[in-house]
Amino acid sequence: MKNKKGFVFLESVIVLVVVALALTGFLTTYTLLSNNAKKREYYDKISDKYLLYAISSMGTNGKNNYTTCTTGNSISFSKETVDNTCLTNYFFANANETGNMFDAAGLVYLYYVEDIQTALKNNPTEKYDNGAIEYMKTLPVNKENYLIGVFRRSDRYYYASINL
Repeated sequence: MKNKKGFVFLESVIVLVVVALALTGFLTTYTLLSNNAKKREYYDKISDKYLLYAISSMGTNGKNNYTTCTTGNSISFSKETVDNTCLTNYFFANANETGNMFDAAGLVYLYYVEDIQTALKNNPTEKYDNGAIEYMKTLPVNKENYLIGVFRRSDRYYYASINL
């Protein structure tokens, strides 16, 4: 009979490689499913989309709307700092009403973004929080003029957008 000392070692290595490849495949699939579940839970809730639609139509007409407020590629609004007085001038009587709208809606940030690709290329962390950047990466880049809302409820952030 021939010497078979190396056969068990080679067979063990092959089994370990097959198991490692299978585990890699399972981990990849789990990651994709986990990310999709997270998107369904925290992104694009219907109630948030309707709220954004109501905000977008509030005070707008054929002459004054969010697209006329743009300075560059995007506008960022928050309760504390409104970097463009256009929101207050066109849509609300004063800054206090703007703050009341943010409080009542649970809004943390409201972004108007003309072009997603341009917004993500030009150092996005200056204007957007990290969660909003990750959310913008999920949006179709072939559309323009997004109104993106960041909502906070029960210490969780929710993201929604509508196409204007």
